[in-house]
Order: sequence, then C-alpha cells, then structure tokens
Amino acid sequence: MRKTMTKNETFLVIAAIDKSPKLFKIAPGEIQDNEEAALIVVEQKPEYFKYASARLRSSKAFIKKAVAICGNVLEYADKKLRDDRTVVWIAVDGHPCAIQFASARLRNQKSLALDVVSRHNFAMDYVSDRLKADGEVIEARAPYPDMVS
Repeated sequence: MRKTMTKNETFLVIAAIDKSPKLFKIAPGEIQDNEEAALIVVEQKPEYFKYASARLRSSKAFIKKAVAICGNVLEYADKKLRDDRTVVWIAVDGHPCAIQFASARLRNQKSLALDVVSRHNFAMDYVSDRLKADGEVIEARAPYPDMVS
C-alpha cells in the first residue's frame, strides 16, 4: 500500500517536472492532482495536461487559470466546462483558435464567433457551418497576414 508523499518528495517531483514536463505523464496520481505541477505543464508542455487528474480537469476555478495561460488546454477540460461560456471566453481571449475545443453550442454562438474571427483568421475554420455562412461573421473575419516581405 502506497503512502502519501511527503512535502519534500512532492517538492522534488514538481521540481523535476519543471525541468522536464513530460514526467507529468508518469507522475504519481497525487502529483497529477497537484495544481502547481499541472500549471507548470500548462505553461511548458500543454499537451501533457491531458494527464492531469479528472478533479483538476473538471474544476471550473482551476480550468479558468489554466486556459488563461494556454487556451488550447480547453481540449482536455471536462465536457461541461467546454460548454461554459465564461471558461471558453477566457480560453479564446488569448488563443482565438481554442474555439475548436468549445462545445458545438458555443461554436454556434454568433457573439463568440464575431470576436474570434475578427482577431484570428483561422478561427473561422472552427465556428459552426451556420456561422461560416453568416454575412456579418464573414465581414468580421480578420484579414490574412500580408505574405509579401
């Protein structure tokens, strides 16, 4: 039977994750449930956030912190949070293409679509088909970056 990690052991494992975020994948469950360790992963290697505990991935307060750092970790948030307007707005604020991980209901929300497509051209790929054909959304689309040097 495994004992709980001491504070020193926890500190050492988190320090190791800070040096090599890939370790989060094989870290003990209590480290994958540790907010400090999970935020290090979000900052350095966001795709490893998928190994965070279900508790962290379903905590609205924690997910708001995580998506403020990297909106794309919305992909690994609990389904209910991917349908939460506040969480999704925080995610797309810094990462407009994070809309691709929002629920279908929110990808069909015109106000959200107008915001993200006006800031990032490629976000149009992720809004609902109905909004892709909406004249106002099309008009709001950000211009393509100038390809000429």
